[in-house]
Amino acid sequence: MKSPPKSGHENPCRSKDLKIALEGLLGKLDSELAQGREPNWASLLDSYALITGQIETLTRYLRSESAPRLVNTSCFPVILNPHRDEVVARLTEERVPSVNHEVVPDYLRTKPDPAVDALQKELNKDNSTIDADKIKQVNDLVNKLVDKIEASLDNKRHNLENRRYNDDDDTNSLIGTYYYGIGLTNVTSGARNQPPVNQQRPGGVNIRPQQPTKQW
Repeated sequence: MKSPPKSGHENPCRSKDLKIALEGLLGKLDSELAQGREPNWASLLDSYALITGQIETLTRYLRSESAPRLVNTSCFPVILNPHRDEVVARLTEERVPSVNHEVVPDYLRTKPDPAVDALQKELNKDNSTIDADKIKQVNDLVNKLVDKIEASLDNKRHNLENRRYNDDDDTNSLIGTYYYGIGLTNVTSGARNQPPVNQQRPGGVNIRPQQPTKQW
């Protein structure tokens, strides 16, 4: 039987160690406050430094390639129940007794990743340092450029819509010329009306002129 990868066991162990450290810190505070004594700040600072180191280690592990892809795992409530759910209470160690309308918004609320949060703050800081007058000048320049482009497009569109690709007079003249011969000069009409002239060869043989043949 193949054993599960080592990375699958590290995440619960680190989470459990962090949970134990947090419970120890809270228990120490409750105990000292219940006895009416002033907290031991040196011990509290040591515990806080330990918890901070464990959180940093767990965060670095979750970002590594060996960690399981928790981003592909989603958890959302399907049914809300106002009554106590023993299964949920046991799984959460009594932290969440029931999944109702009161606790669901709090547990589904997430905090951005620290790296993403830092990048967002840096971008906001860069945006706040930009001069407002410079932004207004750039905005006015862009608006003028957009208006100029729109005017040019409207002018070209108007020219295309009003452009005439043919002339009615030329079309009618061409139709009249093609079908009725309007505007054509009949240069051969006079020659056709004259009688044919017989030419005589030497020896008394007449030559009859031949009619021109049509060529297609």
